[in-house]
Amino acid sequence: MLGRLRKAREALEDAEESFTAAPPRGVPSVARDLVVAALDPEEGKLMPFGRAAVPGALLLELVREGRLEVSGDGRKSRVTVRDLTPLGDAELDDALLAVETGVFGNKVSRLVELLPTSDQVLDRLVAADEVTEESQQKLGMFSVTRRYPAPSARRDEVVGRLRSALLGESVPDERTAMLVVVLLSSTNLKHWVGRQHVKAADCRAREILEGLPEHEQRLVAAIKAAVVSGNADSTTL
Repeated sequence: MLGRLRKAREALEDAEESFTAAPPRGVPSVARDLVVAALDPEEGKLMPFGRAAVPGALLLELVREGRLEVSGDGRKSRVTVRDLTPLGDAELDDALLAVETGVFGNKVSRLVELLPTSDQVLDRLVAADEVTEESQQKLGMFSVTRRYPAPSARRDEVVGRLRSALLGESVPDERTAMLVVVLLSSTNLKHWVGRQHVKAADCRAREILEGLPEHEQRLVAAIKAAVVSGNADSTTL
């Protein structure tokens, strides 16, 4: 354990300057889109989706960006750093550094438990004024914090792309395809298409998954395996 912590400290020291100086990424992460889509604009809370969804989105996008590579299958799947160049996105860079330091190991089943979660993404959305917070009194005894997407979060656009892809109304772009397959591995699609369209949406999502490169399909299968085995709880975060 001490050796792992020493390696982590050395990796962080080596990467600190380049990660601090990285220019902000112009495109939001898929994990950010996922959280924005799942934020109910009426209830002010997240719709149910799996614990693995945000970490899974981070890992998949890092693989797509050429920062990580996948080895092994199913529960034995691992990721290793291929390119440590920062992307300029807080969640993606945090996840990349976590894999590089090795402090959590490199098994996908372990990483989906420990990488940045929806709560951390929400906090950063609040800090960026893309989500607003309101405290509401309940029974005059305690307060509940509600979070609502601001127009700058462009939730309608994200949900529109997601729903259109799941209903077969459009060919998804790369970002939407990643969003679809992460949700397929982690949650019930009824929250985005309605109960009556779940079966068709599930079939369409599997078609989109089959269109991904083979190594990305293996990563999605590993995320799903972690969910099924119980290593990634499927409750709302």
